[in-house]
Amino acid sequence: ADAVAAARAAAAPAEPLRVGFVAGVVFDAVGAAVGAFAERHPEVAVRVRFGDLLDPTGGLGAGAADVAFVYGPFDAAGLALHPLFAEPLGLAMAAGHPLAARARLAPAEAVAAPTFDFPTPDARWRAFWSGAAFRGGRAPVVAAQYHTLEGLVAALRAGLGVHLATEGLVAAAGGGLAWRPVDGLTLEHALATRAGDARPAVRAFVAEVADAVRGGPP
Repeated sequence: ADAVAAARAAAAPAEPLRVGFVAGVVFDAVGAAVGAFAERHPEVAVRVRFGDLLDPTGGLGAGAADVAFVYGPFDAAGLALHPLFAEPLGLAMAAGHPLAARARLAPAEAVAAPTFDFPTPDARWRAFWSGAAFRGGRAPVVAAQYHTLEGLVAALRAGLGVHLATEGLVAAAGGGLAWRPVDGLTLEHALATRAGDARPAVRAFVAEVADAVRGGPP
């Protein structure tokens, strides 16, 4: 009976490990680390899930992911965050925008121009991307609303406004855009799991991938 049970357990398909990504640029080092984990652990069926800008948890909050690569401050209640690396945060705009003539910007300058809004229910996430910390309590001048990265890039390229972004995002978007660093602003990246999730596959993924990526990009 024990032998039969063991054989059935070995033949049963492994529970997939769902790896979530928040919409944005996936760094080469991150992709390589996930691929390396999948090769070293063939017993774990890795399933990658790309989310959208409205959910900063990468699917963890809705139970659609087991671990996720996340960034920026957001409501992380019920999650455990494992810091990875930070990258400079700046201002994205059309190549012909007046601010593109500047080498770098102060935070107050970056949030003075019209910008864009996206309808995420996470108030902390929304406030961060609107530059609320540098507005002195003033509401942003919203030129348009977007739901996807493609919509944001199109609005930027059309010259409708500016938006906080990373240099990698602007580079990946192609021509027609400019990016300028903003003094003192960085974007923190982390690996997130649900708090208390002690499944072996989750623990192994966090340990191996976090060690491989931590301190790497950009």
